[in-house]
Amino acid sequence: MGIFTFLIAVGALVAIVPGLPLWRVLVITQFINGLLLPFILVAVTRLASNRALMGVRANGRVYNLVAWLTVLVVSALSLFLVGKMIFLRDS
Repeated sequence: MGIFTFLIAVGALVAIVPGLPLWRVLVITQFINGLLLPFILVAVTRLASNRALMGVRANGRVYNLVAWLTVLVVSALSLFLVGKMIFLRDS
């Protein structure tokens, strides 16, 4: 069984748990995705900028600038989200 099949099966099993608040589960999983995104963006940007690895298809200067600005903005938004969850609880 492949990893994607496994993840779909786990998702289906979680979805059929009786009484589970699905909206809360969705919000929590998206919160975790938002926290992991900056790390993934850094890894992908570094790989895409590596001339030894990518050769002529490596990112140019302008694309690198846009990519790193995107990493900074997403990281700042993730930190803002964490700060909001810690310091500004709505309940």
